[in-house]
Amino acid sequence: MRALALLLLAAVLAFPTCAMAQIKPWLGLDASWATYSMKDVNRFVDDFNTDVAGIGLLTKMDEIKYGLGFGAALGIDLPGGIALGFGYDRLKASSGLSPLGSNEHPADVFRAFVEYQLPVRGLTGLRLGAAGGTVSETGRMEFTMPMATESVKLSGKGPLVEVYIGSAVWATPRFGLSGSLGYRHAKVGEVKGEFAGRKLTLHNANGSKFTTDYSGVLVRLGLKVAFVK
Repeated sequence: MRALALLLLAAVLAFPTCAMAQIKPWLGLDASWATYSMKDVNRFVDDFNTDVAGIGLLTKMDEIKYGLGFGAALGIDLPGGIALGFGYDRLKASSGLSPLGSNEHPADVFRAFVEYQLPVRGLTGLRLGAAGGTVSETGRMEFTMPMATESVKLSGKGPLVEVYIGSAVWATPRFGLSGSLGYRHAKVGEVKGEFAGRKLTLHNANGSKFTTDYSGVLVRLGLKVAFVK
């Protein structure tokens, strides 16, 4: 992330003084909806539902297939239709079956992005974008069954890549709206579980590492506020 920050600064300084007046820094607030590919998590949910059925209960814990997100971004629009910036998102991913269990996998996303506004007539503000960064999980799985209770704190970190197409339109010089549709790859390939103060790498029944995968289709809508006079 430090290298990306230096790259952003270098890009701004590279523009001549006459072009500086066209630079527009902004703050964005957004909400998102995304599908998830939680194969290992949902396999665990299936096993839990099998155990629940074994004690005569007909209710089931839902699989985690999608979730909401909320975030903010700091960006800068540059001459030539280029936009650069940094963003943060808090992802929600959970299911539960009270009082027998809860399955929480929230995550923090930190990303640096670049966007290019396409010079297409009649499609004002149409942009192609890409982002790279990290996804960090801080979750918990807790299950209560007859004669046994398990509670595991989860943590892990992995790479993130986003590609998307969207639009950003300034309704006034200071306020704008944005929207995008794309794909996010964000997978925590090694999840640590904390048991009685000890952290261990979680594994599936077949010996492979347990993962949490936030990859999937991503829809993001937002509001922008420009820092201009």
